[in-house]
Amino acid sequence: MDIKNILICGGGMMGKNIAFVFASNPDYQIGVYDLYPTDVYAGIRTNTRQLVEHGVLTEADVEDRLSRIAFTTDMDSEIVSNADLVIEAVFEDMKIKRETFAKLEARCRPDTIFCTNSSVMSPSEISAELKHRERFVGTHFWNPGHLIPLVEVVKSDASSDETAQTVMDVLASVGKEPVLCKKDVPGFIANRLQGLRANQNAIQRFVFFEDGLKLFARSPVLGQGLGAFENGVRSVQSFEYDTKYAHNHYIQTLAETGLVGLALFLGLLGISARWIWRGRRQGLAPALGGALAFMAGHAMVEFTFSIYCYLPMAFGVFAAVTLCCGDAAQAPGWLEKRGVKNGIVLGICVLMAVFMVLLGCNITAQNMVAADAGLESLARAARLDPFEKADHMLSYVVQATGAEADGTVREKADGYAARLERIESNIIPYYLAAYYLDTGRVEQGLEQAQRYVRYVAASGETWERTFRLLEEYEQDTAQYRAGVAEIAALLEEWNGRNLGRIELDGQAQAFVERMAG
Repeated sequence: MDIKNILICGGGMMGKNIAFVFASNPDYQIGVYDLYPTDVYAGIRTNTRQLVEHGVLTEADVEDRLSRIAFTTDMDSEIVSNADLVIEAVFEDMKIKRETFAKLEARCRPDTIFCTNSSVMSPSEISAELKHRERFVGTHFWNPGHLIPLVEVVKSDASSDETAQTVMDVLASVGKEPVLCKKDVPGFIANRLQGLRANQNAIQRFVFFEDGLKLFARSPVLGQGLGAFENGVRSVQSFEYDTKYAHNHYIQTLAETGLVGLALFLGLLGISARWIWRGRRQGLAPALGGALAFMAGHAMVEFTFSIYCYLPMAFGVFAAVTLCCGDAAQAPGWLEKRGVKNGIVLGICVLMAVFMVLLGCNITAQNMVAADAGLESLARAARLDPFEKADHMLSYVVQATGAEADGTVREKADGYAARLERIESNIIPYYLAAYYLDTGRVEQGLEQAQRYVRYVAASGETWERTFRLLEEYEQDTAQYRAGVAEIAALLEEWNGRNLGRIELDGQAQAFVERMAG
């Protein structure tokens, strides 16, 4: 098939870069479609500025390529209907991708080749409802798309060999180095190769370690509490990636429980090793020594496995060491005194009793909210449950947002909101911003919106979500315009300081430009 007209569906960061790549070949005419108006030309000039500054390209080269790129927001335009090859670069959302291709198939010719630029989603699933599935492949461009030559061409369960080869040839004609993934497998090729020494997101482990240590530095003695890494990692990332864990049990322990928690864990390992050494002549001692060495080594390289299996196994080994080698331990004389032993047992019993009471309150509160998630139940749950108090208070504030609440409800919601402001969270500030804007407290709403984007700055979705919220409560006042401009400036500051670049979708960018005007 002779390819002349190429359509890029999606004018975001990847879409602009991909369009620029194909425009390098004067035989191609490039179209870019996006649901919202966006200045793809300015975006491309920004993305290629460093290439011009370092002499890789000239400004004339850039402008020559831009002359072959046309933009439209009209799905029924000739730019769409005349396309020989379409590369989709919209959000990583299965529903959106399927809807996009359904609209494209209804408007393009039956022989048009469709490609999806997805790094994780299955081309077979995306194309499942299309009529001409044989003309569909995945094309995984690596970010930034105009710099990294690798493109993975992924065949779906219905892709024809001819379609895959045509796409490979087109990519090669613009200087890319395509590789063919003959089977639609999770992670395709490169992610699976990198997964040998990195997690499923293909990010090297030392990046997780560095970011975990940044979080540890915020509270080095006691840590920031369980879940601190997942909660705070986007506030310290220098580029966007997804993970819940540091993938190192020691660093995870430092971030969540600080030096105290790490000392206790290392103490357990050290005491167990000492007992095994002293009882090494006993039958199970060598096996327990091997198990302990495995635990200590495995903790340095993984945490996903640890959260489910490692900790139960670790405490099982500790228990086995105590049973088999405990006789080799030489306890201090004062620990052998009856009063000390009784005191220790009594203290443990008291701690267990307190924990059982608190756990009972937690279960009661959860059942209460499950039965009736009204404001009254949420308020009672917040008083009763010390473990998930913040969740109940936030649910109360969210329910009060947009509702015609009486004075008592508003007063309680205001009190909860004030208390929630003191919590470091990757989601609470967003809902507080919505609450304050809904109740007319613009200054506080803008302040919480800023707090939200600062704490989750590495996520492009965070910025778009924030600007959509601000657009929902849009006001034509100097204060509101200035607040939106400050948040937009924070985005530019983050882009200038970190790797990669976060770009807004058409709707968010149009809102920012409107408020700036």
